[in-house]
Amino acid sequence: MIEYTGHKILVTGASSGIGQNLAIALADRDNQVILCARDREKLEQTLEQMKNPGQHKILPMDVTHWDEYQNLFDEAVLDGRKLDGLVHCAGIANPTPIRMLNDKMISETLNTNYVSFLCLVRMFAKKKYADSGSIVALSSINTHYVQKYMSVYAASKAALEASVRTMALELSEKKIRINTVVCGAVHTPMAERTPKEDLDKILSKQMLGMIEPENISEAILFLLSESSAYMTGRELYVDGGRLGQ
Repeated sequence: MIEYTGHKILVTGASSGIGQNLAIALADRDNQVILCARDREKLEQTLEQMKNPGQHKILPMDVTHWDEYQNLFDEAVLDGRKLDGLVHCAGIANPTPIRMLNDKMISETLNTNYVSFLCLVRMFAKKKYADSGSIVALSSINTHYVQKYMSVYAASKAALEASVRTMALELSEKKIRINTVVCGAVHTPMAERTPKEDLDKILSKQMLGMIEPENISEAILFLLSESSAYMTGRELYVDGGRLGQ
């Protein structure tokens, strides 16, 4: 287990999947967690599974509601303690053939997976909210190994990875590191919605099989911690050994 304790971390997408697992893992290590997602009820279910639930804070918000970001970060530091880290786990994937793409679906995917991350980083980088720290975003192997019907999703994650490399240059001046975890197929509700035939095809190329959420959480904890003190602007692959098409 990565040693990482006594920090304050904002986690988006904390209501399910990797975000939920990470929030629980952070709490187990005596960190304070700010849980963000759209569904308050699901966030409360996450909180019920966390150690010392009274020290954490639930802040329900849709990450595509840009006008709520100021309030989100103000509430996060209301106790007088600034943030030490930010992890963007919120994301959507809607496999869609090109002929069926529409403006709404394209905007929703890009805004949730990519634009929201830019806005979160912009806020975190303000002195009011953090003096230094580590930022981690979740990307996907779809960006590197193509899969039918995932053009918009892959584009959103490719944009995220490119921006992380660029933002690392600016954020280093503020003593903030920023990295990406590139995930393969992970055992989450998102994977469960994937048609079995498609999922079997994906898993046939992951030499180590289906990845569990805790494996991704451990990678994120590594990037948050001082163990990765000399890593920034990089992608860390946790893809089950995906080495080809």
